[in-house]
Amino acid sequence: MNMIRKKIFERNINMINDGLLICSYIEDNAKNLDAGVLLRSLFSMILSAFDTYLHGILEDNIISNTFDISPDLTNDFDVNLSDVKKILNEPDINSRQEILRAHVRKRLEKYSFQAPSTIDFVMNQFAIKNFWSKASPIINIKSEDLKNMLALYVRRRNKISHESDWNPAIMAYDNISIKDVEECRDFIIKLVGIIEQLT
Repeated sequence: MNMIRKKIFERNINMINDGLLICSYIEDNAKNLDAGVLLRSLFSMILSAFDTYLHGILEDNIISNTFDISPDLTNDFDVNLSDVKKILNEPDINSRQEILRAHVRKRLEKYSFQAPSTIDFVMNQFAIKNFWSKASPIINIKSEDLKNMLALYVRRRNKISHESDWNPAIMAYDNISIKDVEECRDFIIKLVGIIEQLT
């Protein structure tokens, strides 16, 4: 269903994998250099790739259902009359969808789809209730543990993005390793696989 969005996600993950190869090379061949800045960037990029994927599938779902969305978003999701007029006056269905897509994209850009509660919101748009309970047996991890793992990755990403990963208690950057980035990547890949399976 989300084939194009999945391919974009995979392309982003391949770019992250290339970055991990560079970090491995630095660790093996340039021990004087600290790959931490690259690792932090890659960590953030993983969550950004996930966010981009979720925005894309939600956008596609809204377009395909033409405004058939949950009340959670309709309170703040409206279409201005000039866009409605453009859509109605456009004879080509693909052009209509692109006008609507541009509007939907603009309206959704203020939302971040990374935290467990926002994943619930996106899944509700696909009529998938209790996403974490459905995901749990697929990945063989308790639903609360799944949510907590994602929340930890998002919290670390936010710390990197908003605080440069600086730890004021020790007056230094928090440690980050290739393994940390790989674990985050692998978890997000599994989560996208579950979403693909359920949608």
